[in-house]
Amino acid sequence: MKRPRWLAIAACLAVVSTVNPSTPAAATGGTTVAARTAPPPAAEATPRSVTLITGDLVEIRGEGVVSVRPGAGRERVGFLRQRVDGHDLVVPGDAVGLLAAGRLDRRLFDVTTLLAAGYDDARHDDIPLLVRYRDKAARAGTRDWVRRHRARLTGEATAVNALAARTAKRDAGAWWSALVGSARKADGGGPVALAGGVESIRLDGRLTLSLDGSTAQIGAPAAWQAGLTGRGVTVAVLDTGADAGHPDLAGRIRESRNFTDAAEDGDVIGHGTHVASTIAGSGAASDGRYRGVAPDAELLVGKVCADRSCPESAMLAGMQWAAERGADVVNMSISGTDTAEVDLLEEAVDRLTAQHGTLFVAAAGNEGGLGASTVGTPSTAEAALSVAASTRDDAVADFSSRGPRLGDGGTKPEIAAPGVDIVAARSGQAPPEASDPVGDRYARASGTSMAAPHVAGAAALLAQRHPDWTGPQLKAALVATATGLSGVDATAQGAGRVDLRTALAAGVVPDSGSLNFGAQEWPHEDDAPMTRTVTYRNDGAAPVTLDLAATLAGPDGSPAPERMVAVSPQRITVPAGGTAAVTVTVDTSVSAPDGRYAGRVTATPDTGPAVATLLSVLRDVERYALTTRALDRHGADATDHTTVITSWADHSSVVEWSPGEHTTRLPAGDYTVGALVFTDPYQETETITLLAQPKLRLDRDTRLVLDARAGRPVTATVPEPTASFTHADIGYRVNAPYPVEETTVGWTSLRRGFDNLFTAQVGPATTGDTFQSDISAGWARADADGGFTDSPYAYHLGWITPGALPTGLTRRIRQTDVATVVNTYHGPAGHFGATGSGARDATGFIVTQDLRLPGSRVDHYHDNGDTTWSRFLVQFDDQRFTELTLADFADGYRRGRTYRDSWNGAVLAPAFGDRPAEILQGARRTSTGQVIVDDGLLVDPSTGRMSLSGAKMRQDSGRTALYRDGELVAEHGRYGLLRADVPPEEATYRLEAAVDRSSSADVSTKVSSVWTFRSRHQASTLPVFLPLLSVRYAPVLAAGRTAPAGKPFLIPIRVEHQPGSAAGTVTGLTVQVSYDDGATWRAAPVVGSGGSWTAAVTHPADAGHVSLRATATDSRGGRVEQTVIRAYLLR
Repeated sequence: MKRPRWLAIAACLAVVSTVNPSTPAAATGGTTVAARTAPPPAAEATPRSVTLITGDLVEIRGEGVVSVRPGAGRERVGFLRQRVDGHDLVVPGDAVGLLAAGRLDRRLFDVTTLLAAGYDDARHDDIPLLVRYRDKAARAGTRDWVRRHRARLTGEATAVNALAARTAKRDAGAWWSALVGSARKADGGGPVALAGGVESIRLDGRLTLSLDGSTAQIGAPAAWQAGLTGRGVTVAVLDTGADAGHPDLAGRIRESRNFTDAAEDGDVIGHGTHVASTIAGSGAASDGRYRGVAPDAELLVGKVCADRSCPESAMLAGMQWAAERGADVVNMSISGTDTAEVDLLEEAVDRLTAQHGTLFVAAAGNEGGLGASTVGTPSTAEAALSVAASTRDDAVADFSSRGPRLGDGGTKPEIAAPGVDIVAARSGQAPPEASDPVGDRYARASGTSMAAPHVAGAAALLAQRHPDWTGPQLKAALVATATGLSGVDATAQGAGRVDLRTALAAGVVPDSGSLNFGAQEWPHEDDAPMTRTVTYRNDGAAPVTLDLAATLAGPDGSPAPERMVAVSPQRITVPAGGTAAVTVTVDTSVSAPDGRYAGRVTATPDTGPAVATLLSVLRDVERYALTTRALDRHGADATDHTTVITSWADHSSVVEWSPGEHTTRLPAGDYTVGALVFTDPYQETETITLLAQPKLRLDRDTRLVLDARAGRPVTATVPEPTASFTHADIGYRVNAPYPVEETTVGWTSLRRGFDNLFTAQVGPATTGDTFQSDISAGWARADADGGFTDSPYAYHLGWITPGALPTGLTRRIRQTDVATVVNTYHGPAGHFGATGSGARDATGFIVTQDLRLPGSRVDHYHDNGDTTWSRFLVQFDDQRFTELTLADFADGYRRGRTYRDSWNGAVLAPAFGDRPAEILQGARRTSTGQVIVDDGLLVDPSTGRMSLSGAKMRQDSGRTALYRDGELVAEHGRYGLLRADVPPEEATYRLEAAVDRSSSADVSTKVSSVWTFRSRHQASTLPVFLPLLSVRYAPVLAAGRTAPAGKPFLIPIRVEHQPGSAAGTVTGLTVQVSYDDGATWRAAPVVGSGGSWTAAVTHPADAGHVSLRATATDSRGGRVEQTVIRAYLLR
């Protein structure tokens, strides 16, 4: 059963296509997504490819540059591309319906998640899956089907009816065809079920370890004095394994099992050893100083993480094994991103708890810096005990993930425990650098990973005291007796820090640690009072009288009105060995601010400590019902569609996939509502209609029908009779103020172009720049194999419409409507390039078109007065490994004019390019005290176009390093990539960057630079660009990037500062030249001043290449020393 949850992520929909021929090689309706700020640039984005379950290949060539090569026989399939909070979702058209029906896991198409999990093609030759069968009766048939279709079974989790399997990527296309081929609609449309009794397919994803006197802080010594040490209690640790040879774990491990692919059974990471000893370590190696919470508990050690990531299949198998082997408590210091659905891990926790009475203690996660509702799975399972991390001073750690649980507002985390600077056993099987050593046998670590085992150990002590208690009873008692942390919201701490003294002393405990009254809809004048029951259990030999009191605090922390919460009766007597109940009433009809209210019911006995039950309720803001319905071009409910509702206020979005009416209650305000509607999906008659209401004012209950029959065709022609469509795109954008990410919706057709695309605006147009639509397309001459590699030309058309979406579009383009650009592309013979062009500010994907290097192509750009174009060149080898990416952000081309351009010329050298300010990254200092280098360290001299960054470049070797006053601060093993935390005080810095790319380049094969500059922190919310100098050479070269041998030659040089930096004036330049790859150098005379210089050289008659070395200085002490080996060639 699903929980409706608010997802704190940004919606961004588009569709990706490709013009290249193929080469071998669970999202449900009602998802709500909230806008997020744009994430910081990644430190590295090495070009990679990912093969999808459908056999289609997704190529990642850098930020925003993604292409798709369809699998064999799938050249006409379109692709939906969704960007959500920095995640790229690429969904083939024939998977949309199954995704909407919940048959397929959304993550199977989440390229970002697949890369992060290491499932790219370079590191994984198969696709790890969890194949769910309908019921036990279907298990054998599904196992047989999976085997027969060449998938390898690797495990099983019967608790959730799932098989772990892997299908080879080379067989993915055939496997997909078998999976869906026999499950088509009766009318020949898309699949509605899966073959072989398969209920659904999920990615075997990876979670992460939640790593970022504590026993005395939680009251463990008092328990030990009472004779409670965990004896007779079994605790399972599902983690990276454990070092059984550590003195603190000697004799403590009853059984171990490895559920991963790792050959070794021990703990080469160290995380599991640290966690296990926090629970049950004897402290033998420290004379008892670092004793665990329950030192006599027996351990079951399940290795479910081979490294710092943990496959879901291993976790599921480990959880089932632990429960079946009799574990009373299972610790999982592992966390992953929570979703709108109850995922398999959450389902397994709840089922195994119900079946075996096991208590699963799980880390809340370390995403507290991202704000509310960041608590992670599996701690978000209803039965799990979710643990936050606290400090020695009883504050919640900054990194500890916050609640409430997404969607239903459930109380997660529920309890806190020490999780900062925890010292515990260090694995002798892990390298020393894997931890922060404390002596030879221990290590210091922080994170909710360290907090969870404190609670697991406390649960073991409580289980020893009450051997007949089940997991849910242990959980309720621990939560009810926790000590609230002063000044900390319940969404961060739950009930508070675990308190063993109170837990062991409590004679009466409630049956639940929390009551969630849910969300009460606006308006509130007619809200009916809501009631819940709390039952108290007395395990003692004498009756206990309880005095009850209930409190709530509002969104700002102020006490709620008295009538808002009540408990009745206010005094009860719980008989010995019996139970008694009270009723808690919450009334949101009282006059009070809207928002979330949290509090507790406190039961104070006549003897012994008080116990508490957490309360929460949401008094919702003013909302109205927005009902949407998507109809196809036949007037029927669209079976395949996506509808997106985007708020103009906070830029959150609601995304619907399934057919029929959908009603969502949304805050009053302005929204954009759009839909992509498929008619006759998966058939030759298929059409795609984009509909959008640019601005809808929601101030009453509203019903909106998005009817594809209103769509009108989009058509365009070009003047070249041999031209064929390469792609066509329709889309719109809802802009957001920086740094919030915008929302985009769109579709790009493969090969069919505009043949089946329709558009329609619903409602009136709007003003301003919040909404804009775009329509674009490309044409080229098709090769015999259907690709466009050898096309001598390409046409690029685009129309951007602010405030409106055209209802249909018809354009006949003449040659006088376009600008002509004659491009020459340099590069090593036998290598390939891919060129791409896209209209600036368009939502469409920049589709690339292959060519052979060196080569040429004539591009024709549509000039309609308001369109500028972005252009790219990607150089790659015959295995399609990206070697270099160059980008050009043109100001626009004028119709009727012809331009000549050269790409990948010489000298490629460090510079900062002629980029628009809005996309400039470069070398900079941030407001958070970091120095970041990630862009622009190779620049094409003739145009100033930049390399996108060192991450998009093939490097035989590379290094980037930063020194402060002569001391190394940070270094990175690739060229042009660095992040370093630096002090705010002014200092002299030295930045070094060097790269060897001899295997993929014939010019600029080795490049190195050393910059010296002064810098200090400046109070600014924007990046402060470093005052770096660059030397840009612009020799006039012939074909092949050559100059004449045996003759004098002039080299124009520009000395420039990084744009946007506070730099001095240029004071000098020296240049040296070498003809033996830098073995010897000779001075070259230079003339000039400021930024403009010329060097004079005479090339030897017998030399084949020229290397250059330059030193430039400025008036503020800035300096650059730059060396380029084989800067250009001689003939």
